[in-house]
This record gives sequence, structure tokens and C-alpha cells, in this order.
Amino acid sequence: MNTSFIQVFRDGYVECVHNGYIAVVDRAGNLQAGFGDIQYKTYWRSAAKPFQVYPLVKDGGIKAFSLKNQHIAVMCASHTAEPEHIAVVESILKNTGCSRGMLKCGVHPPLYESEAYRLAYMGVPFSAVHNNCSGKHAGFLAQAVLHKYDTETYLAPQHPIQKRIHAVISSFSGVSADDIPIAIDGCSAPTYHLPLYTMAGMFSLLARGADAHLAAIRNAMTAHPFLVGGTDRFDTLFMQVAKGRFVSKIGAEG
Repeated sequence: MNTSFIQVFRDGYVECVHNGYIAVVDRAGNLQAGFGDIQYKTYWRSAAKPFQVYPLVKDGGIKAFSLKNQHIAVMCASHTAEPEHIAVVESILKNTGCSRGMLKCGVHPPLYESEAYRLAYMGVPFSAVHNNCSGKHAGFLAQAVLHKYDTETYLAPQHPIQKRIHAVISSFSGVSADDIPIAIDGCSAPTYHLPLYTMAGMFSLLARGADAHLAAIRNAMTAHPFLVGGTDRFDTLFMQVAKGRFVSKIGAEG
């Protein structure tokens, strides 16, 4: 099967080829267009974040911890660790009685290079809060605190919050949890293996706000696109241009 859909030319000759698959569905999840193998299975990576925060929203965690749309947006983010992102993540931690040291996403420099250089110049050490997934992990901690679960092992696939998220993915995808393989993402959280067409259908549910909780997540993301990404990030730029009409979330390798 031909999977080449982007060719880069230099002086009239093909220099490189980008392979991939595309699935386009309508509001009802019906396939409208596609390219290549729409049933190709891969891992969601960070594109799953809107569904990973779903249990916290559904269980009343937003109200319980006096959180706002900005907090939901950054929980869905692959952010660039600019000051606005850090402030919102820190606010989640403060409201839930947690701290930076409880985040288990690992440490890397801010994705926004100017901010990474600024902090390095100032001698500010990078910490887990600068990880692009720190908002999601703050959300995991919030779920654990809300239900009085152990916060030390919140990333274990058998931890109650991860099992709950797995069940949410299963419910919205229509795929049995036993048939959704789990691997470990770059931030050490579980990530889920699903067909591209199924992922498209789930994003259709998010985009149209299939229930009140998905609508709340979508509205938070589209209202605060900068918090979902950051300077020069695709999700941010796309949603800013769309002015609330579209929702977007990238995932590594996709």
C-alpha cells in the first residue's frame, strides 16, 4: 500500500518522502475521507490527554478544588513551559495540596527554547513542572487526591485512576479494554494502542461535545489555546485561527 502523501522537492527532484495515514469522520463518526490504512493501529501518546482528564471533570474534581477552564486546558496540554503554563500548573498543585516533587513525569528543558535559555542563563534548575506533560500529571494527582488514592504510585497501570482512564478510553472507543494494549509514554504514563479510525471517532465526540464533560473539556481547550501548547505550537496556532470552531491536540509521532 502506498503510504506516501507528502513529497519534498529540491531543484525538481524528490529529496524526501513523508509517509502516513489519514482518517476523516463526520459528527456521527462516519468515515468521510481517508488515505492509506485507516485501521492502522498506533499509540495515542499526548493526543489522548483530553480523555485522560475526563474522569476528573466527570467526578466533580474541578469544583472540588476550585479549578477553572485554564486548569483543564493545561491538563490537556503538551506545553512549552512558558511562565503562564508554569503558573497554571503550580496553581493546580497548590489547590490539590500537592507539590512539584510529587510529579513523576521526569525533567526536561522547556520546549520553548527561548524560555529554556532564559532559565539556564538565570541559573534556574529545570524541574518536573517544566516537562510538557506536567499539567496532565498534575491532573492525575488531582484525581488521586479527590478519591483519596495513593499519590506515590499514580502512574502504575493498575492504579485506580489509570484503570479508570483505561475504562474511559474503552467506553468512548467501543473497544474492549482487554483489546487495548498499554505501553509507557515518554512521560512514564500509560498510553493506549488503537486504530486511527477509532481515534478519529473519539475526537469527533470531543469536538461536538458528546456529553457535558467532553463539552467542558473542549470549551476549556478552545478558550485557552495558548495553554494547550504555547508559542509557535500547532495546537495553539490552529485553535487561535479557528476562534473556537475547532479543537486540536497533537501527540508525539503523530
